[in-house]
Amino acid sequence: MGSLFGDFPEDEELEEYQGFVITGSCNDAHGSDPWVCKLVTLVKKLDSMHKKLLGFCFGHQVWELRRRAEGDGLLEEDRDRHV
Repeated sequence: MGSLFGDFPEDEELEEYQGFVITGSCNDAHGSDPWVCKLVTLVKKLDSMHKKLLGFCFGHQVWELRRRAEGDGLLEEDRDRHV
């Protein structure tokens, strides 16, 4: 899927996957592009579903934005889900 182009999984599809990978990007993870905001929302949803998430550079920054926005830290039970 290419989130930059608006390709996001539907909510009912999320259960079909064990985990997700968000790769690097030349785009700004701290920007306000609509697709970045939608990606942050998706990461929040994945986290609430306890889905595994692997983020590289940009992907890790997006996950970190979600964590900071909610004011929580990396809980012990989350350590095996986030690299």
